[in-house]
Amino acid sequence: MSELKKGNFSARLTIKRKDETSILAERFNEMASNLEDMINKVYLSEIKRKDAELLSLQSQINPRFLYNTLDSIRGSAVSINASDIAAMSKSLALMLRYSINDNMVVSIKDEIHHVQNYLKIQNFRFYTDSK
Repeated sequence: MSELKKGNFSARLTIKRKDETSILAERFNEMASNLEDMINKVYLSEIKRKDAELLSLQSQINPRFLYNTLDSIRGSAVSINASDIAAMSKSLALMLRYSINDNMVVSIKDEIHHVQNYLKIQNFRFYTDSK
């Protein structure tokens, strides 16, 4: 019982007799086993919850990092008068922001802006490819 109190949940009593003491020892072993199982289940559940939380945070960080990087590229392009690059990076950043939006319902206006940004990028791609 002292081992269990210290946190050693795998501690079991050795039963050599067949009397009321052995019944107590058997019940103690069952209780210790159940306690160990419950602690393992809670521990695994907590690990799974933390993993899910970490994945959730990572999925939020990566798109924001990309969005901020694209915005920095746009700022640099504006500073050197590269308006095509600035416009394309802005459109791509807006598309990224739109795609990471958690809202299940979007307005038609937002959807039209999304399509317009897509078309701007495609026009830039095909316009520069044909040069």
